[in-house]
Amino acid sequence: ELNVYLFATKLNTHLPDTGLNVYLFATKLNAHVPATELNVYLSAITLNAHVPATGLNVHLPDTELNVHLLDTGLNVHLPATELNVHLPVTGLNVYLPVTELNVHLLDTGLNVHLPATELNVHLPATKINAHLPASELNVHLPATGLNVHLPDTELNVHLLDTGL
Repeated sequence: ELNVYLFATKLNTHLPDTGLNVYLFATKLNAHVPATELNVYLSAITLNAHVPATGLNVHLPDTELNVHLLDTGLNVHLPATELNVHLPVTGLNVYLPVTELNVHLLDTGLNVHLPATELNVHLPATKINAHLPASELNVHLPATGLNVHLPDTELNVHLLDTGL
């Protein structure tokens, strides 16, 4: 496993055999990626996304957005109303002008873009790519490894099947 803590950027990364856990106090980012799921928590925007093998669950208390995608359906609750959801046969597209949330789910991945917080996450079948310009966090997980790049702190970690 890998455990990294940077007070300057408040980055705490924990990599057990099954996942990745990232916590950023500055941006309040907590991502845990075990073998079957992705969990992202952003206190600043209060974003909690959970992607188990069968679905996607996004909770935004500030905007009252709760999206849960199982094999059988989609549940969306938005009192604020500024929600536009489009579900083609292959994906999910959610756009919230007030919070600048754009989520697109194709057969091969998940794409989340938040201009307000500069969060862009793309999950194809084999990888996760997260980019946060505000905190210069870029995480790329191909089938064989993990690549983390933080320009401000010059942190670049690449994990292949053979080592770190």
